[in-house]
Amino acid sequence: MFTAEEIWQTYEPLKTQEKSVFLSKFFNEINPVDQNINNEDDLKIAIKDLVNQSIESARNNGLVKGSLDTNVEIICPEDLYKILESFGEELHFVFISSSCQVEKGQSLSIKVSSSDNEKCSRCWHKSSSVSQSVKHPELCSRCEENIEESGEVRRFV
Repeated sequence: MFTAEEIWQTYEPLKTQEKSVFLSKFFNEINPVDQNINNEDDLKIAIKDLVNQSIESARNNGLVKGSLDTNVEIICPEDLYKILESFGEELHFVFISSSCQVEKGQSLSIKVSSSDNEKCSRCWHKSSSVSQSVKHPELCSRCEENIEESGEVRRFV
C-alpha cells in the first residue's frame, strides 16, 4: 500500500505541482468561475466538488446527516447557469441531494440546507409528495411511478 506522499513523489503530473503532497492546495480552493475553466466537463466536476464540500461542511456542523437530507441552492453567472439548467429535474441526482435549485447571479454561491420534507422509504430522497398517495403513503411520487407505471425516464443521471 502506498502513502499519498509516495504517490505524489512518483506520479509525474503531481510531482511537478508542488514538492510535497503536504504543500499542495488540492482542489478545495478551486473556484471555477475565477479559474477560467473552459472545458464544460471540467466545470461540471469542479461544481460537483464544491457542492460536495458544502454538503460535507453542513454534515460536519450537524445540520444534516447525509446528502439526501439536503436542499442545494446555487446562484451562479449565466454561463454556468446554462450548463446546470441543462440537467433539468435531474440536477439533484448529480449532487445526490433531495432537491436543487439554480438561479442566475453575479457570482457563484452555494447554500446547503436541511430538507423539511418526509423521507421516501424506497429511494430515501426527502420529498413533499411522500404521504400523498393513498396506495403507497410511504413513497414519493417518483417511486410510485416507478413501481406502478412505466417508470421515470432519465437522460443524464
